[in-house]
Amino acid sequence: MDALKASVFRYCRHALNEDQQRLAQALLDRYSESDLQKLADYFACIAKTRKGEKLALNVVLTQLKYFINYPPELAIRAVTIHRAKYPDKKENYTQGILRNLAQQEGFKRKNHGQVIVDGSPARVSGSAQGQHRGKYADHYITPGDELPI
Repeated sequence: MDALKASVFRYCRHALNEDQQRLAQALLDRYSESDLQKLADYFACIAKTRKGEKLALNVVLTQLKYFINYPPELAIRAVTIHRAKYPDKKENYTQGILRNLAQQEGFKRKNHGQVIVDGSPARVSGSAQGQHRGKYADHYITPGDELPI
């Protein structure tokens, strides 16, 4: 992993193992150099919300996995807004900012570039178009069904 991508993880308590490095590499490939710098600054801001000013690796990886659901430009805008206006808030506040930005732009949430690491996805998306499968599939009424009343 190059130095710029590694800088995103500089506020983590522990070093990344090989699997985490491959995942991080895949998650960060979609960002430009200037975007990586903004992400590094964002995680520095998030680290300051912690008592010890350090982050768990899982916090950074979870946040990056969440950003996959949106275009990179939108994720970077949310990160920039968070740093500028709400530096004292934790990372879940950024997720709310991102959802609101997506809603304002009429963006429907979908997997924007699912990351594949060693043949398996880094994130598994939900059921297709809200259709439930499994044990209780027959309990749901679809638009063409007659009501059981």
